[in-house]
Amino acid sequence: RPPKDKNAPAKPPKPAGEKSLKLPQVLEQIGRENNRPLKYEEIVQLVHNSGYTSEAKDFSNMVYQSLGKLVKNKTFGKVGEGKAAEYTIANVA
Repeated sequence: RPPKDKNAPAKPPKPAGEKSLKLPQVLEQIGRENNRPLKYEEIVQLVHNSGYTSEAKDFSNMVYQSLGKLVKNKTFGKVGEGKAAEYTIANVA
């Protein structure tokens, strides 16, 4: 890993009142908005299209891991195995 450049410009602050969502919140929002079974690849694309940003090296794996946690805590339901599974939001409000 290269050392941080001390002369690099700092990231600009977020405008007042703007709050970024965490990935689990984005996933829940996507589940509610679509309200149908979604394949993993669709979810990754929808997260990307939502404007969610991450510095993760493997963005799709990060989404997969977060989905797994949401299935475990019963926020999402899952039918199938691995990345071929379909996911649905469990507690649609």
